[in-house]
Amino acid sequence: MITTETEESKATRTRAYLASLGVWVPVSVLIVWLALLPTFIPHLRFDRGIFVSVAERILAGDVLYRDVWDNKDPLFYYSIALGRLISPYADVLLEVAWIACAALAVHILARWRGCESRSALFIAFTMTPLILTGSLYVPGFTHLPGTALTLLIMASALSGRYAVAGALLAILTFLKIVMMPIAFLLLFTIIAVRRKWFAALRSGAAFALFTSAILSVLHARGELIPYVESLVRNVTYSQGGVIEGQGNPIIEHLLRSQSLGSGTILATMLLASAWMFVSWRRSGSPGPDQQSVVHWACVGASLLAALAVLGLTGLWTHHAQVLYVPAILVAIEVVRHFEAVFNVQAGLPVAAFICLAIVLSGPVPPSQYVNSVLSAPQSLRALREVPPETQAILSVGQHGTYARVGQNDDRGHAYGLGNWKLACPRFHQYPFDSPQALEDVVQCLPKASVIVVSPSAVPVEGNTVWNAYLERVETLLRTSFSCAEWSGERICRRLEV
Repeated sequence: MITTETEESKATRTRAYLASLGVWVPVSVLIVWLALLPTFIPHLRFDRGIFVSVAERILAGDVLYRDVWDNKDPLFYYSIALGRLISPYADVLLEVAWIACAALAVHILARWRGCESRSALFIAFTMTPLILTGSLYVPGFTHLPGTALTLLIMASALSGRYAVAGALLAILTFLKIVMMPIAFLLLFTIIAVRRKWFAALRSGAAFALFTSAILSVLHARGELIPYVESLVRNVTYSQGGVIEGQGNPIIEHLLRSQSLGSGTILATMLLASAWMFVSWRRSGSPGPDQQSVVHWACVGASLLAALAVLGLTGLWTHHAQVLYVPAILVAIEVVRHFEAVFNVQAGLPVAAFICLAIVLSGPVPPSQYVNSVLSAPQSLRALREVPPETQAILSVGQHGTYARVGQNDDRGHAYGLGNWKLACPRFHQYPFDSPQALEDVVQCLPKASVIVVSPSAVPVEGNTVWNAYLERVETLLRTSFSCAEWSGERICRRLEV
């Protein structure tokens, strides 16, 4: 009988809580998540196919950065490999999980900032997914997990869990290292404004402990030294090659990573912040409390850090996703500012806040969203389909040694090749790669019994290094391999001596 009463009491509280939310908050959450679900599906094209291939090679027993190479951080590949150990469909679940983690962190931040429960839920589970999946977002790429962890680090610190924040900072360092300066500056800002200097020791100790643990794993797997070498290559890649000789490096980085979406985000943040500041000054309210100081200091710190990261490393428009962190913090403040005027249970303010979230996301063109919806079934099927490159290799046999010549048009070729050995760790090459990197590929190609040449392996006018590399590859294929067309690829088998 006691159990029944307890269950009835819980049910009553649940009904009362849901009633307090009104109809618009849960409806908006449901509609937004259902509408965005097709955009969460990673497409096996561009760099995502490379990420999948690296994860599949890890599952096949290859040592990351030594036997198979790409320039992202190890925990990112481990997370994909762990999911694919269960099912390729875990790629979608992992993406949803990162969105959910970011939403949870935003809910904590909104409640800390003083938002009511329904407003906090609305910001976290309606506005946050919209902001994070704007025009800069590419499903399956590295910025979403980096953004989610950065928000969790801030939420942990503001909740007084500084050790947790330090541990998460260590994880972020090996998951998305370029996001680490943003998260670190946020953590430092919170500690400095609050004057919680002992908390710095707690977060620092947790950071050191978790960093040591991750480094130990990398060392045990034989990946530590190759990973450090990969970081050095990343610095060379981001500071040269693509932008070399084109003027001021910082300006060039910012120009390369700018787009209409990032400009819209930046302008909206600045206008909203300026408007709220002017509104506060005109209201004659007393000076800001410590909570407001901390929050706005975090807005400024995250924005400055994001611009610094773009100025030092930005190369492509999706890199501007670092702006989503300050954009979300501004969104929290805007909703809180209007909370006393608008009732978030009503339809009009909900629609207005949704529009704000869309603008802060760098709006997605309607055609892009429609394409995501229409291609969703095909994208889901592609996660389990054997790619043409894989079929070409398996047509030769069930095991052997192979290599790949081509750019980032890989569609996850390593899926299904667990019994094959990768001859060349760098299975994707670019016209802006260094001569030494391309030379390494040329030297290892003769070790392969099968070479797959993708349609992207074509000369580039004026690029002597890339064109010379392709010519050497073609010379090798003419003299030592027999090639045939296969679904747009060239499958080349080594001639028996």
